Amino acid sequence: MTTITQKALCHASLNALHHHAGQDGQPPVCFALVDAQGDLLCFERMDGAPVRTINIAIAKAYTAARMGASTRQFRHRLQQENLQCSEFMDSALCALPGGVILPLPNHRFAAIGVSGRALDDDETLALTLVKHLQAHFSK
Repeated sequence: MTTITQKALCHASLNALHHHAGQDGQPPVCFALVDAQGDLLCFERMDGAPVRTINIAIAKAYTAARMGASTRQFRHRLQQENLQCSEFMDSALCALPGGVILPLPNHRFAAIGVSGRALDDDETLALTLVKHLQAHFSK
C-alpha cells in the first residue's frame, strides 16, 4: 500500500495545474487543494489571476470537502431544498461551481477549488485536474 504524502500531492497538483491551465489559452486561475476536513494543503495564484478569486478558490475546495460533494451538487441541493448557505452555520461555504472532490487510492480524499474563469470553465478545469491526479497516483 502506497501512502500519498501531502508534499507529493501538492507537487503533483501544481504540476497538473500548470500543465493544463498554463497552456490552454484561457484566463489564469487560483487553485486550492484541501484535505478531507477542508484544511488548506496548498494554493497557487497563477500570474494575472484576479485577487478576488483567491478566497473563492479556497471556499470552493473547502465546501466540496466539508459537504462531501462538488459545489455544483451543493448548489443543486440548496435550490432543490430551498435552502441558503447560511443555514449550514458555516460562513466559509460556497455554492459556485468549481469545487470538486478528489478521491485518491489508499487516501480518504481531498478536494480542489478553481476560480478565475467562467463557472463552468472553473469546474471543467477542476475535473480535468482530478482525472490527471487519479491517473498519476494510480500508477
